[in-house]
Amino acid sequence: MAFATHPVALLGIGLLAGCGLTPARFDAEFSDTYCALVFSCEDAGELAAYGWADEAECADELAHADSAPPDDYDKDAAQACLDALRALSCEDLASGPLPSACSEAE
Repeated sequence: MAFATHPVALLGIGLLAGCGLTPARFDAEFSDTYCALVFSCEDAGELAAYGWADEAECADELAHADSAPPDDYDKDAAQACLDALRALSCEDLASGPLPSACSEAE
């Protein structure tokens, strides 16, 4: 099943900080969680379209976005984004954008 949001468009989300997390740590956790979900839900053909050989390559690409974290990030919103991302099912991933908590964390 294909997901509706291309992962490169999600890079800015991964630069926010969650409760007790530095922006870099949040970025790493977001990337790891997102890529684990993608690799558990997508088939090999869909994964090949993104050019990722494995979860680590996916996470590395997402974690090394060329963006700076916002000056006024919301730690609570960032933590809510991580929590919501961890709760996604494959059906959720395929059906649309990331959880609204992640939009609020931008």
